[in-house]
Amino acid sequence: MQKQIELLKEKLNLSNSSKEKIELLKELSKLYLIADDYGNTIILLQKGYALAHHIQDEESLIFFLNSLGTAYIQSGKISNALNFFQKIYETNKKDSLLYGIALSNLGGIYNLLGDCNESLKYHLKFLEEAKKENDKSKIAFALNNIGFVYEFLNDYDKALENFKKALELKEEIGNEELIASTANNVGRVYVEMGKHSIASEYLQKSLLISEQLNQKNVFANVLMSLGKIYKNEKDYRKALEYYLKSLKAYKDIGSKIGIVKVSNKIGRIYQKLEKLDKGIVFLENSLNLSKEIGSKSLEAKNLHDIAEIHAEKGDFEKAYEELKAYTKIKESFWEEKRAEELAKNLAGIESKDIMEKFDYYKNEFPKLQSQNEELEAKRGSLEYKNNFIHETLGIVVHNLRNPISAINWFSELTFKNYRNILGGTGREHLKIIQRNCKKMDDLLNDLLETIKIDNQNYQLPLREIDLVEFLKKTKEIFTGLARDKKIDFRLELPRQKIMVEANEEKLFEICENLISNSIKFTDDGGKISISLATDEDSVEIHFEDTGVGIPASKIPFLFDKFTQAGRKGIKGENSVGLGMSIVKRFVELHNGAIQVESQENKGTNFYILLPLFKN
Repeated sequence: MQKQIELLKEKLNLSNSSKEKIELLKELSKLYLIADDYGNTIILLQKGYALAHHIQDEESLIFFLNSLGTAYIQSGKISNALNFFQKIYETNKKDSLLYGIALSNLGGIYNLLGDCNESLKYHLKFLEEAKKENDKSKIAFALNNIGFVYEFLNDYDKALENFKKALELKEEIGNEELIASTANNVGRVYVEMGKHSIASEYLQKSLLISEQLNQKNVFANVLMSLGKIYKNEKDYRKALEYYLKSLKAYKDIGSKIGIVKVSNKIGRIYQKLEKLDKGIVFLENSLNLSKEIGSKSLEAKNLHDIAEIHAEKGDFEKAYEELKAYTKIKESFWEEKRAEELAKNLAGIESKDIMEKFDYYKNEFPKLQSQNEELEAKRGSLEYKNNFIHETLGIVVHNLRNPISAINWFSELTFKNYRNILGGTGREHLKIIQRNCKKMDDLLNDLLETIKIDNQNYQLPLREIDLVEFLKKTKEIFTGLARDKKIDFRLELPRQKIMVEANEEKLFEICENLISNSIKFTDDGGKISISLATDEDSVEIHFEDTGVGIPASKIPFLFDKFTQAGRKGIKGENSVGLGMSIVKRFVELHNGAIQVESQENKGTNFYILLPLFKN
C-alpha cells in the first residue's frame, strides 16, 4: 500500500489538471483512511474540497464533504465534524448542494451524540429541501436517516415506515448498492419487532447483494443483524458466531463505530453464556472505544451493561459506580441545553433599548430617579432570586435523579434475578418501590420542564401538521387504558384536514395530560370525547369527560404551579400539581389559549384555541 501511496503522491505533484488532481486526492484519501492515518486523510480531503468547490465539481464536492464527516467521526473528532458542518450550514444557505450536505451530516452527527431532537430537525429540513428539488435519490437518503433516528428512539413503526419508503425509491432508481443498505435497515427493524421470518428475507437479500458488490460495511451490518435474530431465539452460540464474524469485518474496514456496537453485543452474549469476566472484557473495550470516538449514547449503553454484569457477580459497589456514570451522561444533554438557555437569558438583560429609555427618563424626570433606582434594585434582586431558585432547583433535581435511578434499577434487577426466592410479599414490596420511583421520576421530569419553560427566551420549533391525523394517532395510544375501564372514548372529527403550526412533541404532551386525567377521573363505563370546531382563523379542540369534575373554588387556581384540583383519581391517584401549569404554558407557546368548565360529579370540559396555519 505504501508504494501505491508514494506513486499517487508523485503523480499529484506533477499534475497540472484540476480534474486529475481531484481524482488523485480521492484515491489517496481512501488509502490513508484504510491505513487509519486520519491526519493525512483529513488534510487531503480538505484540499480536495477546496479544489472541487473552486471548479464547481458537484459530484466531487459531495464525495469530499461526506468523506470528511466520516474521517472526523472515525478518528474520534466528533466535535470537529460538528463544527465543520455547522459552519457550512450557516454560510451556505443559498447554495442548495452545500446546504443539503450540511443538513444531512449534522443530522447524522447529532444522532450519534444521542440528541434525537436536533438530529430529526436537520434530517427533516434536508427532506424538505430534497422534495423541493424533486430529487428521488436525496428524498430516499433523508427518509433513511429519519428512520435511523426513530429506530434509536425505539419507535419501530415510524422507523419501518421511513425505511420502506426509502427502499421503494431506491428500487425505483435501480441502485443496487443503496438497495442493499436499506434492505438491511428494514430487516434490522423487523428483528427488533420480533418478526424474524420477514426480517431474515430482507437481511439475506442484503447479504447477497453486499457480498457481490464487496460492500464490506453493509456486509458487517447484516451479520450483526442476523446475530440478533439468533440472540432473540436464545441460540446464543450461533449468535456469537455471527457477531464475531461481524467484528472481524468491521476491524477489516476500520469502522470504530461498528466495532463499538458489535463488541457490546458480544459482551452481552457472554453474559448470557455465564462467562461474565469475558463479557466485561468486550464491554470495556467497547466503552473505551466509544469514549475515543466521542459517542455519548454508546458510552452510556456500555456503562449500563457493565453495571448489570457487576451486579450479577455480586459486586454492587462497582455496579453502583458504573450506574452513576451512566446517569450522569444521560443528564448531560439537559444540563448543556439549560446552560445555553441561561447564558442567552443573562446576555439579554442589558439591551441597548432599555438603557436608552432609562437615560431618557433619568434626564427628563429627575424626581423619578431615586424611585427608578429603587425599582431597579428590587428588580435586580428579584431576578437574582428567581435565577438562584431555578439554579438551585435544577441542582436538587439533578442530585435526586442519581439515587432514585439507582434504587429503581437495583429493585428491577433484584426482581428479575431473585423473584423465586423473594416470595409473594417480597415481590409486592419491590413493585411498590418501583411504582414510587416512577412517581418521583415523573415529578422530577415535570420540575425540569417547568424550569426550562419559565425562561422567557424559551421558544418552540413549530411546523405544519394535520390536527385531524394527529388526534387519530394520539387516541390510539390511550385506547387500551380507556378500554380497561370500559370508558366510551370517541373522536368527533371532520373528514378534511385541519392544518396548524405546532410542535408535535409538546402538542402530544398537552393532549396526553388532558386525556390521561380524563381517564383517571372518570368512573368505569363513563364517556370521553374529543371534537374540533373551526372558524376563519382558529380551531378549537374540545376535551369532554363525564368524570368527577373539579370543585368551583379550585378552578381559578387550576393552572397555577403546585396547585392540585382538590380531587383524587377514581382509584385514589393523586398528583403534584405541575401538569396543568405546563399544559397552559405549552398552549401559550403555540400562540393559543386554554379554558376550563367543570361541575362536580358531572364532568369537565377543556377548550384549547389554536391559530390555523396560513400559507
